Amino acid sequence: KGLEPVKILSVKASCGCTTPDWSKEPVKPGETGYIQAQYNPRNRPGQFNKSLTVTTDAEATPLRLYIRGNVVPKPKSVEDDLPTEMGALRVKYRSLNMGKIETSGEPAVKEFEVYNASEKPVTFLEKQDAPSYIKLTFEPQELAPKSKGLIKVHYDAKAKNDLGFGSDNVKFLTNEEGADAVKSVSIYATIEEYFPPMTQEELDKAPRLKLGENVHDFGRIGEDKVVTTQFTLTNTGQNPLVIRQTKSNCTCATSKLKKDKLKPGESTELEVTFNPEGRRGNQQKSITIY
Repeated sequence: KGLEPVKILSVKASCGCTTPDWSKEPVKPGETGYIQAQYNPRNRPGQFNKSLTVTTDAEATPLRLYIRGNVVPKPKSVEDDLPTEMGALRVKYRSLNMGKIETSGEPAVKEFEVYNASEKPVTFLEKQDAPSYIKLTFEPQELAPKSKGLIKVHYDAKAKNDLGFGSDNVKFLTNEEGADAVKSVSIYATIEEYFPPMTQEELDKAPRLKLGENVHDFGRIGEDKVVTTQFTLTNTGQNPLVIRQTKSNCTCATSKLKKDKLKPGESTELEVTFNPEGRRGNQQKSITIY
């Protein structure tokens, strides 16, 4: 509106989701230029309020422009929810995670969605290749075209007779043709021992594990140098302490316990050995004591 040309020097957006553009040539008196704001709503549902700071050679103080709106989330498709293909079937992941389960005696059961993406019914057959403590069941046994069902994992933690994180491979069969008939999934679980509820008096008399320290830094070591350290474990409780097992989160770290039953006040040593072969850089490994 003035008597001199106006040049837009810069336009800065308040967020990386907003991309500005503007007239690069000076806008002459009586003519029109533009400032454009392009907003990317991907993964940003709901209300938004963004600003653009405009600097020109006509004013010392920058101008502030705003864009506002409301992003309506795109409805999720079956492909979004269950992206992994297994022949005619779709699941979320090829790994089925049971999470934490206890050795309470009753098998833990967890359900996972499955979808038949084909134009034909899919029947789940009875035959399975699985450890004795894992069983899969299916609802329904015959899954209609373009419909959802459930894979149920029955996991008997007590029967596995182990503690901590574990992974098992399970294969099941359908009536599909060829290689598509055999489905393979991984079953993850973290097993914890079940303890019945205890009274305060029982808790006061319970065994208690105390560590002298729970971190050891080997510092800088060569790739060919196997190193060992020891942790002191003490029973500070009033009843005998039984250490069920110790488990490493890496084959490169091994643990050896001198004694697994400790009387009240008694201590023992846990020897931990780290083999750095084939490893470089900062390494952090853990030993879990059960």
